Amino acid sequence: MFDSAKIPLEVIDIPEMAQRNIAVRLEEPGRGLALLSFDDDSGLLTVTYNGELYLARHLDVGWEQMVNADEAAKQGYFDRITLELQRSLDNIERQFPFISISRLWVTYMPEAEALRAYLASNLYVAVSVLDLNEVFDFSRVPAVGALDNQARFFLTLGASLRHEEIAL
Repeated sequence: MFDSAKIPLEVIDIPEMAQRNIAVRLEEPGRGLALLSFDDDSGLLTVTYNGELYLARHLDVGWEQMVNADEAAKQGYFDRITLELQRSLDNIERQFPFISISRLWVTYMPEAEALRAYLASNLYVAVSVLDLNEVFDFSRVPAVGALDNQARFFLTLGASLRHEEIAL
């Protein structure tokens, strides 16, 4: 397809690596970092340490489901997300005992603060809502940095951070 369109394809980025690229900007030296992002119909949890991706886990709950849910259904979604995170963090702790996770970042979405509060009360790590203005300078394109647009551009921005050193 790219050849017929005469577009020279050099790389393909996948969501897990794009998310890792953002997580690397948030890591504390010598500490692991968990990052949870959502699109309309799914979530993605990644755990990074020293710039390397150690875990990527997809969740079958998206922000649109949470936003459109009544309180009982929303509670159910929060419970499912919490259980998946507990299992994933426990797995990291067992498989990679040298990784101490400093924080779980949740990307901004309409229900981010409610989810953050719920996760903070049920997990053993600090939980914060991520504002991409902490990672990028959006002064020249403020519309991209607006909280309501951050989920829309999250993976594209993460892919833009890709850096590879070429070794021959």
